[in-house]
Amino acid sequence: MTTKDERTLTAASAAQVVQPLYQVIRLTERISGRLRGLALKLRLVASGGRAGRRLSVGHGVRIAAAHDAKIRIGDNVSLQAGVILSVGSKAIFDVGNDVYVGHYTLIGVQNSVTIGNRVQIAEHCSVRDHDHDVTAISMHSASLVCSQVCIGEGSWIARGVAVLRGARIGEGAVIGANAVVRGAIPQNAIAVGVPASVVRTRL
Repeated sequence: MTTKDERTLTAASAAQVVQPLYQVIRLTERISGRLRGLALKLRLVASGGRAGRRLSVGHGVRIAAAHDAKIRIGDNVSLQAGVILSVGSKAIFDVGNDVYVGHYTLIGVQNSVTIGNRVQIAEHCSVRDHDHDVTAISMHSASLVCSQVCIGEGSWIARGVAVLRGARIGEGAVIGANAVVRGAIPQNAIAVGVPASVVRTRL
């Protein structure tokens, strides 16, 4: 039968072993992310795009880009696991510095999507600058309708937000979880709901 002091000593010894292992695992994950980032960067450069320093890419990130798409990704950008980037012919996709894109977010670009510096986009979001012409007789053959999307510097897009074509999110704005954004959201506004509407300002 172990005493309380012995159990405490055993727990402390285990912590001394686990902590260095945890640090090694974290370092390995960071290196793997940077290596995947380097592979993506080389692919972008080969197709005429640009990616900055310290691009980190999670498992399962996919990019489908036309050969004539214009893609620029800044420094210190993190694309988490499962992110999908789809950039069409002659489309412009511009990402600033220090941007975070959360797990399983989809960004679809057929015209132009601009994401400013220090933007944070949470998991399971959708950012698209296009949808379909709902006046078409058959939706199966409906043409795409496109409008530029701009996400302002320092803004935060919470989990599950849908940013639709023509959306213009001002600098420092916060979009609440599961909101649907179309149109303009002012600078430093907090917007929630479907469709997203401003409930107050941050500053």
